[in-house]
Amino acid sequence: MKFTLISFTSLLFLACWVTPLRADTEWYDVEVVIFANKAMTGANDEEWPDEPGYPDTTNAVQLVMVTDESLPGMPPIEFQMLPQELWQLSGIEDSLKQSSQYRVITHLAWRQLGLPPDSAPPVLINEGQDSPSLVFNSFDNQPDKELQGLIKISRKRYLHIDADLVYRAQVTADDGSARMASFRLTEHRRMRSKELHYLDHPLFGMIIAITPYKWTPPTPEPPQPVVPKTQPTTTNPAPAG
Repeated sequence: MKFTLISFTSLLFLACWVTPLRADTEWYDVEVVIFANKAMTGANDEEWPDEPGYPDTTNAVQLVMVTDESLPGMPPIEFQMLPQELWQLSGIEDSLKQSSQYRVITHLAWRQLGLPPDSAPPVLINEGQDSPSLVFNSFDNQPDKELQGLIKISRKRYLHIDADLVYRAQVTADDGSARMASFRLTEHRRMRSKELHYLDHPLFGMIIAITPYKWTPPTPEPPQPVVPKTQPTTTNPAPAG
């Protein structure tokens, strides 16, 4: 997936440019682990459409990768990727990697505002292994990956997840012939923060956790009193006697 890089200078610019937020706007840390079923169980058990369609990426955003340490006291940058030391689902990822049944496609975490559904943009997903012949190409000439789509997090009374993901994989038919096939997961889920949710598809799945992030503007230090400088005393030499 192509990430937008932000340098130290850009961080300073964004800190000055951030739009004032409503008092009740909250920040959230979003973390997802998406994995595939190695055995492809279910690929031939159902009649899957040859062309499942692809989500509309018109208003989608890309995650931001900050290249420098955040400045002390700086407001969070929306859709900034979180470093691994802040991940909470690493244990689940390790368990999936040790399993003979599943393969981890991607593990992502980012920080965003909890905006209403009509103003919250979805995050663009293009992850996993390179995949040929994908139709959904909205990534500025970046290689198409096996997993593409959108993940949207919004907030009303509850948090809401809207996932629209397309997974492309090679499928072996009963007669032994192989072909590339696309499988689409579209799901809406209502959840509370600090809950763990699983979005399921016969061929792949997503585990997601959303945690409130509290950012408090730093308290400005009181101005230091200005001490007037004292002028040195000049002593006239005594006259010679």
